[in-house]
Amino acid sequence: MEYIENGFYPAWVPHRDRSLFDINELAKPTHQIVAAANSLMERMEINIAVYKPHYFNAKNHLKGLCSIFEAAKLCETELNLIRKVEEELENNIVVAYSKPLQYIK
Repeated sequence: MEYIENGFYPAWVPHRDRSLFDINELAKPTHQIVAAANSLMERMEINIAVYKPHYFNAKNHLKGLCSIFEAAKLCETELNLIRKVEEELENNIVVAYSKPLQYIK
C-alpha cells in the first residue's frame, strides 16, 4: 500500500476512520516523506504515519491515530532504522502501527 491515496494520507487508515483524527498533526507529505514512509512500510511490513516535530502533547494525543490504532512491536534494529529515517526527515516523528491494523481496545 502506498502512503498517499487520492490525496489522503496515511492511506492505510480505513475510510470509516478518516474523520476520527486531525490530519493537521501529520507532516506535509513531501516527496521525501512519501518515499521514506513507502520504503519503511514495504521493508518492515508495518503501517507508518509521519508527524510534525513537537506535535505530540496530551491534548493532541487524545485525538490522534495513537488513540485509535495499536503500535507495531519493533525490535531494536527496526527502532534504529526509524530513528535514522527521522533524522533524515528533519526530525519529523515516524510512528509505526501494527499490520494488520489493530484497534486499541
